[in-house]
Amino acid sequence: MPVAPYLTTIAGPEGSVFIGEGGSDGPGMTLHKFTIEDREAKEFVKGASRVSVSADGKKLLYRSGPKWHVVGTDSPPDKGKGALDISL
Repeated sequence: MPVAPYLTTIAGPEGSVFIGEGGSDGPGMTLHKFTIEDREAKEFVKGASRVSVSADGKKLLYRSGPKWHVVGTDSPPDKGKGALDISL
């Protein structure tokens, strides 16, 4: 991976890890998914400010702006996919 201001690492599904990269291209961080099999990191989500992976590694909860999303960890989600309707 290139030199960058990395902010966090989070265990993903078996053989993978999510790596949060801070940057100047907007609020939040860019979340990359690194897999041992491919030995490369691919962009997963942009603009994430809070991130958590389920215990089994199959789901990802993240906040982007004012919205929370729940998506699968197998492939990058389409923009806006998995948005939760939270009315408190």
